[in-house]
Amino acid sequence: MQEVEAFLWAVDNINRHQKLLPKTTLGALVLDTCSSRIRTMSQVTSLLKGMLPGVNVDISDIQMFVTSLDPETARVTGEMLSSLNVTSINMGPSQAHGPYALQMSPPINMEAEALVQILRFLGWDYVSLVVSASDQENAAGSEAFRTVARASRVCIALDLKMLPLEETNATTALADQIVEQLTDKAVIGARAVLLFLTAKDMEVMLAAAKKAIQLNRLLKHQIIFIGTSTWGDNRDKSTVIQSSYMSR
Repeated sequence: MQEVEAFLWAVDNINRHQKLLPKTTLGALVLDTCSSRIRTMSQVTSLLKGMLPGVNVDISDIQMFVTSLDPETARVTGEMLSSLNVTSINMGPSQAHGPYALQMSPPINMEAEALVQILRFLGWDYVSLVVSASDQENAAGSEAFRTVARASRVCIALDLKMLPLEETNATTALADQIVEQLTDKAVIGARAVLLFLTAKDMEVMLAAAKKAIQLNRLLKHQIIFIGTSTWGDNRDKSTVIQSSYMSR
């Protein structure tokens, strides 16, 4: 909802600006896909065919689709629109191929390549992963990393999942267990841990690491956490979390 409000705010401000797009008025149509891939494709297809109920829009008037979709849905949608020479910009990552398929975040395959290059530069070829099991974006990112890592002979010591648990205590206990497992592997060389986590899971994970340090179960620099674009997308929050983890 925040992205929709920001988009509509931007459209209103552009239209009020007398010099930015003179003699041009932007319009906007918001489609609620309910996070459904089938609904997304159905609505986009119906709109392009002029068959979306209650909407009468000529395809020639559509200049761009701005989407906020999971990577796979963004890929399919972007490639379909690109084949029709319709520009699409996805707010998150995707792997859409086409001159008209754009995105705000780096493609997940390029991010995976960058992560592996960092590991190779540092001489780390034995690492662990922690992934938010219920988050499609991080799941896709971790799968892309596994593919690139295998091709680059980077071995994965542990591939662990943060499960969506209802009870806070259960989530904390799971994070404590994961940190204990990571510590055991760090002792034999897997110091680097890649976090494909949501901001919430990342907070829980680093809090568990901080607690392990305070209890002398983990040395302060024994594990090196490497974050993905989630850290950048939540810069203010992750900075506080990281500072908390690094302090004793």
